Amino acid sequence: MVFLSELASVILWWLVTVAIGLAAFPLAARVCRDWPDRGYSAAKAAGVLIVTYLVWLLPSLRLAPFGIGLIAIALGVLMALGWLVAGGGGGPSRRGLARRAMVSEAIFAAAYGFFVWVLWQRPDIFSAQLEDFANFGFLQSIHRSVYFPPEDPWFAGRSLPYYYGGHLIAAWMGRLTSVAPEISFNLASATFYALTVSMAFGLGYRLTGRAGYGFLAALFVAFMGYITGVLQLITWLFQINLFGLAPDRAGDLVEWLTSFKWWWTIRIIPDTVTFYPYYILSNADLHPMATSIPFQLLVVALALAFTGERSSRVDSVVCHGLLSLALGFFILLNSWAYPVFLLFLLVVSLFFRLRIPRLLMITGLSLVLYLPFLVSRAVQGFHGAGIVPERTPLYAYLGIAGVFWFILFVLLFAFPQARWKRAALAVAAVLPGVAVAWLWGFEIAVVLLPALALALPLGWAKDLNGTERFVLVLVLMGIALAAGADVFYLRDSYGPPFERYNTVMKAYLMQWLFLGLASAGAVFLVQKYVRGKVRFAVLGIALLGVMASLVHPVASTASWTSGKAEALGPGRGTLDGLAYLRQLDPGDYGAVRWLNENVSGSQVILEAPSETEIAVYNARVSSLTGLPGLLGWGPWEVQWGRGWDEVYERARDIAVVYNSEKPEEALGVIGRYHVKYIYIGALERGAYDSSGLAKFSEAKEYFEEVYDADGVQIYRVKQR
Repeated sequence: MVFLSELASVILWWLVTVAIGLAAFPLAARVCRDWPDRGYSAAKAAGVLIVTYLVWLLPSLRLAPFGIGLIAIALGVLMALGWLVAGGGGGPSRRGLARRAMVSEAIFAAAYGFFVWVLWQRPDIFSAQLEDFANFGFLQSIHRSVYFPPEDPWFAGRSLPYYYGGHLIAAWMGRLTSVAPEISFNLASATFYALTVSMAFGLGYRLTGRAGYGFLAALFVAFMGYITGVLQLITWLFQINLFGLAPDRAGDLVEWLTSFKWWWTIRIIPDTVTFYPYYILSNADLHPMATSIPFQLLVVALALAFTGERSSRVDSVVCHGLLSLALGFFILLNSWAYPVFLLFLLVVSLFFRLRIPRLLMITGLSLVLYLPFLVSRAVQGFHGAGIVPERTPLYAYLGIAGVFWFILFVLLFAFPQARWKRAALAVAAVLPGVAVAWLWGFEIAVVLLPALALALPLGWAKDLNGTERFVLVLVLMGIALAAGADVFYLRDSYGPPFERYNTVMKAYLMQWLFLGLASAGAVFLVQKYVRGKVRFAVLGIALLGVMASLVHPVASTASWTSGKAEALGPGRGTLDGLAYLRQLDPGDYGAVRWLNENVSGSQVILEAPSETEIAVYNARVSSLTGLPGLLGWGPWEVQWGRGWDEVYERARDIAVVYNSEKPEEALGVIGRYHVKYIYIGALERGAYDSSGLAKFSEAKEYFEEVYDADGVQIYRVKQR
C-alpha cells in the first residue's frame, strides 16, 4: 500500500507539472517562435515561475494568505494569460510540432523518472547532509506560514534571512497535490532535475536546429562531471597514488563502484568545494544553488529569444515581461545569480547590438517586481568583497573544465574571421598569462587570457550568425566567472583559509552551465569549420574526454544507490525522507509526526540546539516540523547574518530553561521568547540536568504534558 501510494504521488506530481507546461505553452510559443518546438521545452519552467511569483507576491503584500485557494487563483491567472496570447501566427512551420513536443515531453518524463528512482534509493532528509535539515525546515516553515517572509525555524521571532524561492515551489506544489512534505521534498528535487534536462535539450536544439545536439547539451549540462573522476579509477586499476589520492582496495569493479569516494573530486580546489549540476541536484536538499539551475537556463533561453525579431507588440510585451520576471526571480531564488545574469544580458545586448535602454527597462522592472523581498532585508550575511589570497591551481581548473575548454579552443581557432590575427593575439597572451601565474599565482590565466584573445575580437565580426554569436557570449561568461572568482570573493562568516569557499562554489556551478551549453554548440560548429582527418581527430579526443568525464557521475550514482553510503542516511526503498528516523530514533519519529499532525501555525518550541557545530542531530525537531526553535545550528545562523553574541545568548537562555530547578526562572525566559512547547527527548536528557528537567512534570500549574511515548515528552506552557 505504501508503494502504491507513493507511486500515485509520483504520477500526480508529474501530471500537474505537465499541465502547468501546457498552460504556459502559448506564452512560451510567443517568445520562442523560431525554436523547433516553439518553446515547449521552456514552457514548464516558465509556468512554474509565473505561478510561484503570484503565490509569493500576494502573501508578501498581505493581500491573500498562502494556501490552496491562492494556488488555484495563480493557476487560473496562468491559464488566462495563456488563453489571451494564444493563436499568434508567425514563426516556423507547425508541421511536426506535436512530434517535437512529444520528444521534449518524453525527455522530461525520463529525467524525472530516473531521478525518482535515484532518490528512492537515497531519500533521507538527514542531518549529516549539511543542508538537508535547514532546507526541510524552510519548507516546513513555509507550510506553516500565512504570510511571507516565513519565520526562521532556527531562530524564533525572526523572519527567514535567506532566499526561499525553491522551497516555495516545493511547498505550493506539495499543497496542490496533497503530497506530504517529506515526500514532496524529494519529488521537487526530481522535478528541478527534469526541468534542467528539458531546458538544456531545448537550448541545444534551438542553437543547432538538430535534436541530436539537444541531447548533447543535456548530457554536457545535466549529467557530465569532472574528468578527475577517471583518476580515481586509474588509482584503483593500477594501485598507484595520484595527486595524493590513495587507491581503493575494492576486489572488483562492482565493489569499487558501490564504495566510490564521490567527495574527493569536488574538493579538488583547496579550501573550497565545487559542484557540477548533476552532483548538486542529486544531493536533493533543495539548496538554492540546485533549485535555481533550471531558471538560469530559462533566462538563457529568454535572452536568446530577446535577440530575435518580434512580429507584434504582444510578442514584445510577453518577451520583456517574462525576462524581467525570470531575472528578478533570482532575488527570491538564489541572489548570487542575479548580478551574474544581469552581466550576461549586458554582454548579449552588446554582442547583438541591442538597445541598452531595453536592458535598463528589464533590470528596473525585475527589481520592482520583487521589491517586497528586497525591503524585507531577507538576504544577509555578506560584508563586501575581498581580494583572493590563494587562487585556483591550473591542474584543478583543468580537472573541472578541461574537456569543455578543449572543445571551445578548437572552435575559437576554427572561426575563419581574422583567424591568424586572433591566433597571434592568443599566442601573445600566453606570455602575460604565464607572468601573472608566476607572480600572483593566477594560474588559470594561462587558459583564460588566450581564450579571451581568440573570442573577444569576434564580437566585431559582422558575418557571424546568431548561433555563433550566442556561443561566443556563453564562452565569455565562462571566462568572466572563472576569472572573477580567482580575483574577488564575497566576504561572509568564513574566515581564512576558507574566505572564497562560497564564491567559488556558486561561481563555478554557474560557469558550468555557460561552458556546457557553449561546448554543445561548439561541437556542432566545429563540424562546419573543421574538415577531413583533423575533424575526426578533434571529435575523437573530445569523445574520450566526455567518456572520462562520465566516470564520476556514473560511479557516484552507483555508490549513492547501493545502500552502502551511510553518510547519506540508512533509508532506501521509499520516497519518504523521514522514514529512516523510525529505525534510528523511534521516539523522535513518533513525536515529530505528532507535532506535524496536531500543532498548527508557527508556535515556538524548545529543544537542544547546536551552538558551535553543524551536521549534527541537534535542532532536529524544528528542522523536521518547521516549528520555530530558539536556536538551530549556530554557525549556520551566523552565516545567514546573525551575530555570535545572539547565538551564545540564546544557547545560554535555553540552558536556563532546561537546567533551572525553579519554574519561575525558566518562565522568565519562556515568556521573553514566547515559547509554547518544551521538547524532552534523549538528546535533551543527555545535554541538561535531570533535576532541572524534573520541574516540567512537577510544576503542573505551569506545564501540561501533551505527549509521552517512546522516551519523549512534550509539555505545553500554560497561559498565565
